[in-house]
Amino acid sequence: MALPALLIRKSSAGLDPQLQPGARGARKQVVTKLYESKERLASDVFWSSPTEGEKCPVMVADNLEVATFNEVTTQDRHSHGKAREIYIVLRGTMYIEVAGETYGLGTGDMIVINPGVAHEVLRQTNFLCRVITPDCGGPADKFDA
Repeated sequence: MALPALLIRKSSAGLDPQLQPGARGARKQVVTKLYESKERLASDVFWSSPTEGEKCPVMVADNLEVATFNEVTTQDRHSHGKAREIYIVLRGTMYIEVAGETYGLGTGDMIVINPGVAHEVLRQTNFLCRVITPDCGGPADKFDA
């Protein structure tokens, strides 16, 4: 049975080993496709980061992805054919280049990037950010720009 909801607290994401210094810098919580080698269906409404060696709990949703990341994660300049991306800064200051303009976002700030617009998160400062991608077609909807 599918969960009625998935609650992802900022505090849980902040404690995630993948978001700590020296780690990968990114964690998906909602995905369009389950990668069984790394992920498992979430069994609790309250999301918590997996312990070492445990698969990450995720919610699978049609056309929606949610991830939390920091300045360590690799971000390339890209655009999407159908999807919008909604970036919400949870901690610190993040800089993002959108269509040739650079914007600084502080804690609590949000920016929405429309489909077809090239953008890239810049790795200039320490931050924690959540990105929500509705109307997502998964990896097939991401294009190098």
